[in-house]
Amino acid sequence: MKRNSVLVSVTVAALAIGAGRVHSAPITIAGGELDATITNADVYVGVPARASVPPGSACRAAGRYVDHVRAGRFVELVELFADDAVVLEPAGRTLRGRKEISEFYTGTIGKLRPDVIDVAYTGDAIDCMVVLAVRIDIAGEPRYKLASVDHFTLNAAGKFIGMVAFARPSGAAK
Repeated sequence: MKRNSVLVSVTVAALAIGAGRVHSAPITIAGGELDATITNADVYVGVPARASVPPGSACRAAGRYVDHVRAGRFVELVELFADDAVVLEPAGRTLRGRKEISEFYTGTIGKLRPDVIDVAYTGDAIDCMVVLAVRIDIAGEPRYKLASVDHFTLNAAGKFIGMVAFARPSGAAK
């Protein structure tokens, strides 16, 4: 856990770089190198590398979550959550119970069909944090920018009882 914590700490530190600041030199973080020419968002040069899912029940479940998002399998994704789970979604709304969570994922996220890449994980049997990059278009070209750090908590049955998505500022890349 300590080794993975350092990786996520470095990634979280990179996430803290304020939008609108110019990177004076290339910065390499989990997933790859950031584009120093983009001044208002942390955008990767090329497609970031997917992280390996570390051992631990929570990160294995979080890896399945990411796989479901990537494949657009939102009905299956909802099955990862306990009936009484609580989700704090990126816009700050609290979703309570599988019904609200299902409506959010099959409706809102399902319509967006985000192309995400999991660039870093850290966790254990109960908690896992995943750093995600999302595909955006810049000048008509697909690029990936750091999007969020998602924190998952499992119950004894192996279902998510809580998930918090800490979204990056939404500065538009130029």
